[in-house]
Amino acid sequence: MLVRLFSVVMVAFLVWFGGFSYLRHRVNGMETTHLSAQTNALQMVWQTIVGSYATSMEAYCDIYIQQEPVFDLLRKARQYREQGDETNLAIVRVQLYRLLYPVYQRLQRRYVRQLHFHTQDNISFLRFHAPHRSGDSVEDSRPSVVMANRDHRIVQGFETGRVLSGFRNVFPLISQGEELGSVEFSQPFAALRRQLSEMDQTRDYKMFFYAPLLLPKLFPEQKKLYTPSKFSPDWLVEDARRELLDSPPDISPAAQTICDLLAKSSAFTQALAVRKACSIVIKTPDEFWRVTLLPIIDVEGFPSALMLSFAPDPQVKAFHRNYFWNVFWLSLMVMIGAGISFQFLQKKRALQEKKQRLQLITNTMSDGLLVIDKSGDISFVNRAGTEIMGYALSEMLGQRAHDFLHPHEEEQGEALPCPLCKLLKDGNSGLDFHGEDEFVRKDGSHFVTEVNASRMIQERKHVGLVLIFRDITERKQIEDELNQLSHTDPLTNIFNRRYFMNVLTMEAERVRRYGAPLSLMICDIDHFKRVNDTLGHLVGDRVLQQVVATIEQRIRSTDIFARWGGEEFVLMLPHTMLADAVKKVEELRAAISQTDFGEAGTVTASFGVTPFRGEDSIDSMVSRADNLLYLAKAEGRNCVRSSE
Repeated sequence: MLVRLFSVVMVAFLVWFGGFSYLRHRVNGMETTHLSAQTNALQMVWQTIVGSYATSMEAYCDIYIQQEPVFDLLRKARQYREQGDETNLAIVRVQLYRLLYPVYQRLQRRYVRQLHFHTQDNISFLRFHAPHRSGDSVEDSRPSVVMANRDHRIVQGFETGRVLSGFRNVFPLISQGEELGSVEFSQPFAALRRQLSEMDQTRDYKMFFYAPLLLPKLFPEQKKLYTPSKFSPDWLVEDARRELLDSPPDISPAAQTICDLLAKSSAFTQALAVRKACSIVIKTPDEFWRVTLLPIIDVEGFPSALMLSFAPDPQVKAFHRNYFWNVFWLSLMVMIGAGISFQFLQKKRALQEKKQRLQLITNTMSDGLLVIDKSGDISFVNRAGTEIMGYALSEMLGQRAHDFLHPHEEEQGEALPCPLCKLLKDGNSGLDFHGEDEFVRKDGSHFVTEVNASRMIQERKHVGLVLIFRDITERKQIEDELNQLSHTDPLTNIFNRRYFMNVLTMEAERVRRYGAPLSLMICDIDHFKRVNDTLGHLVGDRVLQQVVATIEQRIRSTDIFARWGGEEFVLMLPHTMLADAVKKVEELRAAISQTDFGEAGTVTASFGVTPFRGEDSIDSMVSRADNLLYLAKAEGRNCVRSSE
């Protein structure tokens, strides 16, 4: 009879699994084909629009720029630059600005953001969008200009810049065989988005910029225009506060909601890491949305920007609706057949199940004990278990064990992975669980438990769990205190030297990889030995604590502050240039010297500040800061010394 029952269950499972696999494969194939077609369509439209604008920019250059009055002024500019005559060079710049300003106004109405002239050696000559900025080299930040001047060819494509980013069109200016530099026309994303919206009004579009490529190029005052996206700090949103006149309009509230959900989408995270054009589906309670990722490749071949397209997708919704009903009817038919066999098995083994459960309960009475059936409900709890949890017996029986004992946060309607849930769900495929977990008492207090979970087996089938648990909160607190002592200075309660060196090593590796600035400060309290010798070590300890408090009030939460040893302290300033670091340290020096230290009176400190260099090791950087500290000591104390 058991062999016959096993055969029925296996056949039912194989039928269901085969039907389920076919339906799943079918809907996945339909969805993949549909999304691929949508991605290809958007790529074609985008390429058409970009090509159209590129053609228009060539026409503008031929009509407005490739003219003798412009060439004459550029020849004069070249002559004055070679002579070093800055006065006449400035006059020529003003003349060129006045000559072409009406043209620039017309171009702005045609969504041209920038009109920018460069010399043949890649120096900015005139920015119509920022005429007060000129004379700076764009060789490191604008490869399109370098290519156009070097190769004497038109360079068109996306590129980040020192002021603003956009779709560049750089034309070499050559008259009668004489190289006069180059000129650039740039359009913002708003111009291309307008064309996209006119072609398909059901979509919303938003552009993001790759921070590691963009931020190092920007002038400092331009950085405020960019804010991190919600799905990754490496991707920035331009002009989120819409301070620019040509800033694109906000996407719809519904599309913004989908954009905010991208950080939780593993499919989006994987697509973002690959940086290839593709479409994914984001599901909301009421709708399926299609999000298309279109990497924007700059003139050097790097994906330095990302355009996202958002649109409802009723076709995908139809795919999933049909799939749901097909799986439902398949499952119902299989369950009806299998249920008859399961019912027979359950009735026959009911008495044996009760005996086994009673035996387990009898053998595990010293700690809290729970019996959980296959559906996840509590069917038995001993006295120790009710006392630990703070419930009456009647309040625990019949409750959902997972939600009752240790509710986890939920994501998209499904509980986050829990070892006990996994053991209950996949009990036939894994070992018993022995480890730690967090439970919640009736009064809402959380406590750490040591849990032993054993599977209940009936005729080689997993039918539930037996949990033995004990409160180990006190033991964990002792472990946490020991761990805290391992990286904290006991007197000042700030980080100790060992922990600081570990963090500095990791930060240095990040700086080498991404190129962000990093500065280091070492300080020493002046004449501290005199305080200890004359006033005693207790006063000296209070001085150390007050110096620490003074500094902690004036540094960022991201800065790492530690006691280096004795009266010496170190401060790591991530994402901080040397000039900003020196300014901050001067503020700390002044604050310490102006603080009343009670019996000790006035206390001062000397400081050494240095940036991280590309060739630096941790030891060389620390040694340089230490040498600067000793220089500050030698030059009179109560001062800051720094070096590049």
